[in-house]
Amino acid sequence: MAQVKKLVGVLSVAGEPINGGGSGEVTSVNGKTGNVVLNYQDVQALSDSTVIPDKVSQLTNDAGYITSSGLSRVATTGDYNDLINKPTIPTVPTDVSDFNNDAGYITAGIFSFDSTTNELTITTEN
Repeated sequence: MAQVKKLVGVLSVAGEPINGGGSGEVTSVNGKTGNVVLNYQDVQALSDSTVIPDKVSQLTNDAGYITSSGLSRVATTGDYNDLINKPTIPTVPTDVSDFNNDAGYITAGIFSFDSTTNELTITTEN
């Protein structure tokens, strides 16, 4: 874990104006006067003994997010063979003749077209 380093600055004004945009001497800082030393509480920062995690594994999972240990093998490998309770995938016929004609569609017949009457005649065998 990373350690926070204590940063303390001393602001001293010995009758000299502060250069860089001010228009006079500083008489107080954060309600303090004289040789001012600010600590972490004065500026609402973390103390120098605060340990800051530098790895996610060092944090507490208080929200209950899913971790890799809570996942099944297929979720981490993506391999279909790691799937349990695999569904049965049926073989789909590739020829129309392999399908069952339960709707009674015309399967054979003779087609004739009369161009004088624009009539199509279909003679079936079933």
